[in-house]
Amino acid sequence: GFLFEYDPYWWNEDVYVESPTLERPMHYTFKYPEPDEITPEQIAYFTEMITAVEQSLYNGTYANYIDVHSFAVWLLSHDLLGTRDSAGSNYYLTKYDSTPASKVMMANLWDFDTALLCDERWSTLHGVFYFKNLFDSENQAFLREYVELYDAVAPTFYNEIDDWLEQLSASALAAQMEEAVKWDGIRWNEVRTPFPEEIENARQWFARRKVWMDAAIDELRLQILPTTIKRPSDDEALKTYYNLHGQRISMPKRGINLKNGKKYVVR
Repeated sequence: GFLFEYDPYWWNEDVYVESPTLERPMHYTFKYPEPDEITPEQIAYFTEMITAVEQSLYNGTYANYIDVHSFAVWLLSHDLLGTRDSAGSNYYLTKYDSTPASKVMMANLWDFDTALLCDERWSTLHGVFYFKNLFDSENQAFLREYVELYDAVAPTFYNEIDDWLEQLSASALAAQMEEAVKWDGIRWNEVRTPFPEEIENARQWFARRKVWMDAAIDELRLQILPTTIKRPSDDEALKTYYNLHGQRISMPKRGINLKNGKKYVVR
């Protein structure tokens, strides 16, 4: 198997495989096997495999080559956190073995120093790497997985992270962090935001993030609506609303609704 990176610093490595189709000047390097242990046969297999993976992003067959769920989990995590960086050491992937049954998976999340910096927009990662092609593909498996995953985690995520931040603010760790922040400012002769203020800023950021993400996910959901929703008569349409699942509702809800076959937005 392989643990590998889509690496912006590939030129530092003795062994790498060029990305065959992606536009960015980044290539694949290896964490396992180690570069001095990887065999020519493994390099040949990996090159053929990754070429098929990248090509599948364009022809819609990607579900045969990648674990769609792991890609959705990885990206949604960064979108929830509003990560700004997209070209650092971010993209780690795995393949368990050299058989067709083993699909490429996104590995551990990495590089959070730019979290909470994409306000009212997707993480920068959302439109790069494999993800632009996955969202644009005629095969909507990834889009559906991503939206369904958000629907599964959103009812609890924001409350849980707010509760955690509130508990953190009253903890011994917060007091230690405040001391560390003070000395870090002294070390670099810079003014640092007090740690309690950072916690409150984070709580407010996630509150805003929920509003923005809910609306943004509704926009994505609109792309996968079935086309068989019965259109109401003109008289009915004047007083009839539907949600994005095609269900009739008595009153429009905050976000995107459907009315007379068109989007109706309540802010």
